[in-house]
Amino acid sequence: MKKMQFAEYKKITLSALKMQWTYNKRLMIREIILNLAEKLFFYGEIFCTGRVLDIIVGSRSGDFTTVLMFILLVFSIKFFEKAFQTYSNFKRSLEQYDADEKLREKRIDKISRIRMDYYESNDLYRNNSDISSFSSREIDAYFDGVISVPSKILDIIIAVVAMINISPVICAAFIAVYTPICLLKQKMGISWIKFIRSKITLQSKLQALFDFVASRTTIQELKLFNSFDYIIEQRKKLFGKIRDESIRFNLKQTNIATLLTALPLALYYGMYFVLALSVCAGKMIIGDFWIAVNLATKLNDSLSSVSGSIRSFSESCVRFKTYNDFFESEEERTNGKKLPENADIVIKNLTYSYPESENNALDHLNMTIKNGKRTAIVGYNGAGKTTLSKIIVGLYNNYDGDVCFGDVPAREIANRDIYSAFSVAFQEYCKYPFGIRENITLSADVDESRYADVLRRSGCDKLAEELLLRDETPLNKEYDEGGTDLSEGQWHRLMLARTLYHGSRYVLFDEPTASLDPLIENRFINDILEQSTDQTVIMITHRLICMPKFDNIIVLDNGAVAEQGTHAELLKKKGIYYKMWSAQAEKYTSV
Repeated sequence: MKKMQFAEYKKITLSALKMQWTYNKRLMIREIILNLAEKLFFYGEIFCTGRVLDIIVGSRSGDFTTVLMFILLVFSIKFFEKAFQTYSNFKRSLEQYDADEKLREKRIDKISRIRMDYYESNDLYRNNSDISSFSSREIDAYFDGVISVPSKILDIIIAVVAMINISPVICAAFIAVYTPICLLKQKMGISWIKFIRSKITLQSKLQALFDFVASRTTIQELKLFNSFDYIIEQRKKLFGKIRDESIRFNLKQTNIATLLTALPLALYYGMYFVLALSVCAGKMIIGDFWIAVNLATKLNDSLSSVSGSIRSFSESCVRFKTYNDFFESEEERTNGKKLPENADIVIKNLTYSYPESENNALDHLNMTIKNGKRTAIVGYNGAGKTTLSKIIVGLYNNYDGDVCFGDVPAREIANRDIYSAFSVAFQEYCKYPFGIRENITLSADVDESRYADVLRRSGCDKLAEELLLRDETPLNKEYDEGGTDLSEGQWHRLMLARTLYHGSRYVLFDEPTASLDPLIENRFINDILEQSTDQTVIMITHRLICMPKFDNIIVLDNGAVAEQGTHAELLKKKGIYYKMWSAQAEKYTSV
């Protein structure tokens, strides 16, 4: 194993031990005690059993009381071993339940603090998806793997010391045979790591395709287009590739493992023959034969398992590395300067490109959004509008140039302070499965007067009256069988209410009406503008129905400002805006 690899696994192991101590230190201590106790139980049992056999065949002196005492000792050892193991398993199951919830909370908390830019990276996106099923059982398994290697080495040392006193030749033979086997299995373990890493991407694709088909929207569309067979074929291709690679690799590993089994087996049963000859020749009594056989078995098993543990440990290490990498992702700013009151948003020479992309989504963009004014940012699909919106609200931070609130750069303001300054609604907004009340407030601490006012102003009060449990009716039938599903127009009402309730100084809408027809779109935007008279409104869209009502319209093209001005001014220029308006005007004649 290369030095770089060793350093990596050392780092992951220390991280796993720290996490195990944080979430389940009792299990960690108990497992170490149990591991040591099992060794004492094992050697105590074979010693007592050997003495009983010696007394029975007359090799040692002893009476009924002595035999009974040794038998009771053996019984006590086995009883306490089983009882301790049962108790440990019971406690483990209880503690894992609590630890799993702590891990989920930690993951959600970490998600809230990771820079949003990182989610545009395929690696982090897949890691986040992969660790969604990560549990404390995997941490426990990794910890078991960590302590298993030194535990087996301790078993080997004890067995070797004991075997030297009985048969130095047999002891030397075991070590001579297993040393090259351990080295070869270590290489097999490293090969296993590489194989697992090469398979992760394909397995992620296979799982993602399965999760995709589980979506209600997907099922509906696949039914209408009769495309289930196509999805099945896609899965078969991925599965076939994984299967073929697995067969080739595992066949090679199996052939090597089979060859490595023959020599230890011959040695193990040859050991029986040599020890049996010693008993027949009177050189060894039956009790010592029993002890020697058990010690040799222990030595054989320990040598075999310590090499085999490398493979399972390596697999766990790859899995845990994904988890570890996720929690080491760079976090957002938590401290900084105060966001100025009533500030213009000034963007200077802004350039941004997505990870793993060679093209700029925004290219040396300059613009100013005036405080208290209504600003629309428009352009064709792919012009950079959504990217710009995410930079403005503080989600994306890895850009060149400056975004300033007044004269304070956004980079010097804590991300959460920027978030709290905005009420935001994107085209792909969240439809929480809770009731209307929770969908609007997103908090257990509710300002009742503001909530009642927002409910009335958005028209959601009438919607609530129609529901069985009013504003507490769950809004998802899959989440709660007593719930209901809303239409897209009703969800837009809720989105408006949510924005109004949070009442931030800046209101930003990014394509909020893309799924609505022109008439409903016009009403919705009018509602937004009427309800946001004291706020800075930023509307990002490629639909121009309400543009005459905005103070300033900024037209983006290829990530830069192509035109700006009022609706009338832009029409006179007969540029991009004029072409967009002309193409859409036919839809607006009846509005």
